[in-house]
Parts: sequence; C-alpha cells; structure tokens
Amino acid sequence: MKKANFIVKKIILFITIAFTIIVISKNADVYGDEYKLIQVINKDTTGDGIKEKIEILADEENKGYIVKVIHEDNKIFTLKPDQRFNFLAPYTPRWDLNILVADINSDAIPEITTWGDQTQEKPIHIFRWDGHKYQLVFSDLAPKFNFKDVTGDNILELIVYSRKYEIVSENTYYKWEDTQYNKFYYEVDGAKGFNEIKNLFGLMNGLKTNKDKELLYQKDILKNFFTNEWIAQNDNINYLKEFNRNLISIQIIDTIEKKEIHDLNYPKPVKVLWDFKVKAFKMQDSKVYTQDMIMRVTTKLIEDAKTGEYKIDYLQFIE
Repeated sequence: MKKANFIVKKIILFITIAFTIIVISKNADVYGDEYKLIQVINKDTTGDGIKEKIEILADEENKGYIVKVIHEDNKIFTLKPDQRFNFLAPYTPRWDLNILVADINSDAIPEITTWGDQTQEKPIHIFRWDGHKYQLVFSDLAPKFNFKDVTGDNILELIVYSRKYEIVSENTYYKWEDTQYNKFYYEVDGAKGFNEIKNLFGLMNGLKTNKDKELLYQKDILKNFFTNEWIAQNDNINYLKEFNRNLISIQIIDTIEKKEIHDLNYPKPVKVLWDFKVKAFKMQDSKVYTQDMIMRVTTKLIEDAKTGEYKIDYLQFIE
C-alpha cells in the first residue's frame, strides 16, 4: 500500500513538473524567445513617476515590429496595432521602429507614439494608459505627421500629412477630447483645378458685406475660378449668389471621390469630377447654424492654356 502511494506521488510530481515546464515554455515563446530584441527603453508610461521597461522586438519571420511594456510588478502589456495592420510597423534591418513617450496632450499621462521608418506611407499609432491597459487612441497610414499648437492653448495638436489620388495633398488636424483624438480641421491642396476650388472658398469666406459679395460676381473675378462657359450661364451666377447670401464660412471636411475623364487627343484628363464633404456656417437673423453637405465639382482643362490650366465648369451643393 505504501509502495502504491509512493508511485502515485511520483506520478503527480512528474505531471506537475511537466505542466510547469510546458507553461514556462509557452510563456517563453510568447514573450521573447521567438523574437529578436532590438532595443530596451526605460520611461514612465503611466504618469505615476515610475519608469517601465519598454522592449522593442522584431518578428524576423513575419517581418514586423512588436512592443511590450513591462511594469514594476512584472506584468507585461503588448501594444496591439490597429486591426488594419498586422504589426506596429514593417520590419527589415534597414527600417527602425521609432517611438516617442511624451505627454503630448498635457493631461499628466504620457502617450506612446510609434511609427515606421520606411520611405512610403507608414502606420502611425498612439497609445495611452487608461489605468488597466494601453488603449489605442489614434492610428493612421500616412507618410508624415507632426505635433503643433494650432489653437493657441499651449497644448499640442496632431497634424497628419498625406496624399490622395496622387495630386491632392491633405493636412488633417486632430485634438485631444476626453479619451481620444478627434478630427477638428481638414485642408487640402492640389492640381487639376483643385487650387481654384480652394481659392474660391478662400474668397467666399472673406465676403462679410453685400459690397464684398457683389465684387465676387464680376466677370473679371469669376474668370479666375470658372470657365467662360460657366460664367456665360446667368443661372450659375444666381445659384452662387443664393448660396452665399447668408454664408459666414465654408470648409472642406474630406475628399470623397475623384474621377478623371480622358480624351486621346490630350495628354492630361480633359475633366476631373470631384465629390467633397463640406461644412457651411450660415446665419439666420443673428444665429449661426451649420450645414453638412456634399459638394460636387467638375474642373475642366482649358484648351488654350499651354500650362494645363483647369477651371471650375460645374458646381453643386447637395444637402
């Protein structure tokens, strides 16, 4: 009987040891044995004054960067990328993973910002400790970003620079609100008639008196933005007058679509069809209200312009 009990104890001990080895091996696989350690950084990531250990790791097989934050109690937190991306950034020995730990939004909790080092568009991630985990508060794919105090409140806003449709440059501005970065301003620049659209909006935003507004509708002014065919239609000018009647300000919020119309006789597209999201601020009596609309625009290649100049040939605002 004693011998049987001894054998049972031996078996239990063996199973316990085997199970422990499996668990340790499993943890070792998850937390580093299969990854290459690139860099270790010690920074306060929670705002409590205690520095955590940040490990930047490379998955050489799957070509991606991984970041783990190890707290003083040895709890390990992995920064999880946006679901659009497999990793925080692609990895090769030539590309670094850049990381910035700083309290960007001045709320006493540092943000962890990561971005890739490749020359083209790269994933950008911003994480923030919420008391339990590192929450992803912003992500995007863009060639460039920056932090700048745009609003003058001594708090840095996030500006993401990108390109759309090869000819349109976008600057999107984000500010910290409660628990995430929200977009609060958007501007674009580009060719093929887009600058005419942008400059027209700039002039419309400057029309604060009736005298200013009448100045816009003079043909010498309109020809800077519109084709001669558009100007020749009085209904077009009346449509613009009615839209501007109570307008205080208008801005482009986003580019929805761009379509080019080609003709074999021309190296450039003869027309470009644009759809934009726009926000207009209008006045009724002394109250200001907003209208979210779709702006549909066609820009047309001017045949006698050797430089490939485009002008607006169609304009409609859709509520």
